[in-house]
Amino acid sequence: MTPTTETALQPYDREAAQIREAGLALATQAEALVITDDVTDAGAKTVLAYVTKGLKQAKARHDEAKAESLAKCNAIDAAFNDAYEPFKIAKAIIGTKAGVYFAAKKAKEEAARREAERIEREAAAARAKAEAEAKAAGQEPAPVPTPVVVAPVEVAQAVTKTEAGTVGMVKTRGFVIVEKSQIPIEYWTLDVAKIARTYKAGNDVPGCAEDITYVPRTR
Repeated sequence: MTPTTETALQPYDREAAQIREAGLALATQAEALVITDDVTDAGAKTVLAYVTKGLKQAKARHDEAKAESLAKCNAIDAAFNDAYEPFKIAKAIIGTKAGVYFAAKKAKEEAARREAERIEREAAAARAKAEAEAKAAGQEPAPVPTPVVVAPVEVAQAVTKTEAGTVGMVKTRGFVIVEKSQIPIEYWTLDVAKIARTYKAGNDVPGCAEDITYVPRTR
């Protein structure tokens, strides 16, 4: 027989299929229900009670079936989370230090670039002034002075190749709040959960209105 890649049936598959069939039958009834009077309303709520009870039982069986495997997975997660925590700490420490050093190099690079541009601007302005003065005096322009030699700007290397791998410095834009009152309102997060708790407790929130809905609850 040729092996297939299909997943073998698990012991719980048949049970899950049976539960699903029962749920589909109730869903079909729910679709067909029409509530027009107290009698049909009572009938609908009877079906709802069966649905609620069946859902509760299905979830309980689900939790029971996965409890042993889940416990093993949780134990594995706990062990390995603890195992690689030092790696995360080391990565964060070195990342911070390398970031600070690289930022300082970039700042030095930018300062050198601005200085080179300033020297070139001043030299160009001096040449233009000398030419204008010579022209106004009816004289030949003075010989072009020897250009000012500007030291080349050292460019901070963003990629470092090491024996363990290549490390690249990536520019990431973050932010710091300097004036909270100037931040546009669309950047504020509305705490709808807190508002819901306030109304549930019987209180009101300015800018909101009470919205009453009725939801059946099965006991």
